[in-house]
Amino acid sequence: METKIENIAKSPVLLTKDEERNHTWGENHKAIISFVENYMQSERAMPTVSAIAQNTGLARPTVYKHLQGLTGHPAVKEHNNMFKLMITEVLRKVCSEALYGNLKAAKLYMEIMGVLKTSQTVTNNFITDTQNYVQINGIVFNNELVEGLSLEQLTEIEKIVMEGKE
Repeated sequence: METKIENIAKSPVLLTKDEERNHTWGENHKAIISFVENYMQSERAMPTVSAIAQNTGLARPTVYKHLQGLTGHPAVKEHNNMFKLMITEVLRKVCSEALYGNLKAAKLYMEIMGVLKTSQTVTNNFITDTQNYVQINGIVFNNELVEGLSLEQLTEIEKIVMEGKE
């Protein structure tokens, strides 16, 4: 089944089922992020799933499923990769500011680099990648392999794993 949406030029564009699903996910994501951001700025707290659902017009299970699936969604992985790309640039700017006498930047740089110990924990999740994988019957399933799979293939693997849990 194909769905029509209008692009910037206002001409109809036909979407495949996967493209439509990704488009819907993106629209839901924008609505959820917008509400959470505004809520946190005004209330200084994280909203509940019910509050997000009520204020975005999305069903509560849709919001819950969206929040649960964030880490594995390709769009989130893409954004995380963009953030990883910017880490070295941000770190370079912090270092530069520190070298030109900005004491707050110097302190931050030294904390990030592990020179100064603080009560806060600095993680290097964005700096060092871990190589996690699963091996089944000699076949290695790593991030590279999984990212190369289609949505249908991922869904099929998910079904198989869920059936195995039952």
